[in-house]
Amino acid sequence: MSTPGRSDIRRTLGTRHRRPDLTGAVRLSVVLPSYREERIGASVERVRGALAHLDGGVEIVVVDDGSG
Repeated sequence: MSTPGRSDIRRTLGTRHRRPDLTGAVRLSVVLPSYREERIGASVERVRGALAHLDGGVEIVVVDDGSG
């Protein structure tokens, strides 16, 4: 079984979101290591759901930590 690449992750997550205007708009950053890339889409969706009540000001950053 092959490890999914970046294009697979983007396809799983849907369209790429534009980066927010960083002039004070971001109140919370969540950093997710991409250790188990096959699960990252579900992880991002769980974080989005958990933080949906914040009404913006949140960014989710997926980082390839090189551990894979």
